[in-house]
Amino acid sequence: MEQQTKAIEHTFIGLNRKAFIIDILDGEFSSNIRKCGLTLGIAPNYLRDILHTPTRGAGNRTLSYIWQYCKKQGINPEKYIFIQKK
Repeated sequence: MEQQTKAIEHTFIGLNRKAFIIDILDGEFSSNIRKCGLTLGIAPNYLRDILHTPTRGAGNRTLSYIWQYCKKQGINPEKYIFIQKK
């Protein structure tokens, strides 16, 4: 049983905050968190917390909203959303 547990890979999905802030928030929305959040379908206060609190992770729903926005705008979402296996 222990050997089976060791063989399981853990997959993490997350947000590249720095790239998102530089390219999307600053570049597309002139640093306007309210406008960015409303456009993405995310509460602006929640978006601010995710972007400026490093210990807070973005949930799957939030990441899917960012993914959808990027696809609609013709932006590669993989620059902002990463998948890491450990």
